[in-house]
Amino acid sequence: MATDEPGVTSTGAFLSSNAIRHCLLLAGTLAIGACRSTGPQLLPSVTAASASSDSVPTPAPSIEIEPLVTPVTDGLVTGDTVDTHIWESEPTLVLHSVVGEATYYADMFEGRLTASGTRFRQADMVAAHRGFPFGTVVRVTNLRNDRAVTVTVTDRGPFGAIAERRNTIIDVSRRAARELRFIAAGRTPVRVDVLLWGGGR
Repeated sequence: MATDEPGVTSTGAFLSSNAIRHCLLLAGTLAIGACRSTGPQLLPSVTAASASSDSVPTPAPSIEIEPLVTPVTDGLVTGDTVDTHIWESEPTLVLHSVVGEATYYADMFEGRLTASGTRFRQADMVAAHRGFPFGTVVRVTNLRNDRAVTVTVTDRGPFGAIAERRNTIIDVSRRAARELRFIAAGRTPVRVDVLLWGGGR
């Protein structure tokens, strides 16, 4: 008995130290595992898309642009006067064209009745033609200088042997002749373009 007691004591002490060592190792392993499992967590990043997914987009303010409006008048304003014979937007479609010679009215016809029943005025943009219906709107272009005017047919003419021989196709008012720059010459070659057929006879 005396010889076994110290052995028992040594074995017990040895077991106790091994058990402590195992416990320490186990505790250390558990601590490391806990640290790994409970390490710093990264917060999920918030993108612009996710941040704005729950928000309602605000529409950009609309800007209303008012269209430009061109005032409509009876004709082309020249200085302080309005030429009612000239349209604001003259048609570009030419219905009929003829080339010949133009003359202008003598002053003796001022105030006389025309074939259409209106009184002739040298200050009006009117003309005489042998065949175009009354009210026909024509553009007369001076072929010597390319100047052009728009006149309305209100009378018949020009007539006579000279007119036929020289192929005089239109007789315009003095105002129209002044615009075409052939007052001094008395006559000039022209092109007459029908822009609108009149409803008269």
